[in-house]
Amino acid sequence: MIKNQIERMLCHLCIGLLTSLLKKEISLREAEQLLFSPFTNEYLKENKISEDVTDIIHRGCELEDIESLIPEKFDIKVKKLIERASEVLKKLPEIDFQEPTWFSLLILEKMKPDRVPE
Repeated sequence: MIKNQIERMLCHLCIGLLTSLLKKEISLREAEQLLFSPFTNEYLKENKISEDVTDIIHRGCELEDIESLIPEKFDIKVKKLIERASEVLKKLPEIDFQEPTWFSLLILEKMKPDRVPE
């Protein structure tokens, strides 16, 4: 099921972005632009992404407040979010590669004759 693939991908993305934040490889602003924004979270909720996943993203949206108000707790909160995303990922069923993946469906959509660039 595509929803399961998307939820797994979002968990992987959360773990990667949060790990990159801890290592100072990306800024919090970049992580917000890529995933941790209220707009993104609302969009995912509207599209029936699980509450477990949207809660992680919601908490990621709060990191800016933590960074500015209690910076000494920032790394601890980020590590807890990584742990939570890992827990959620472990609960999700593995991807059945007999089904089309979300990415292959995206590519097929872009390859439709009416979508071919001139």
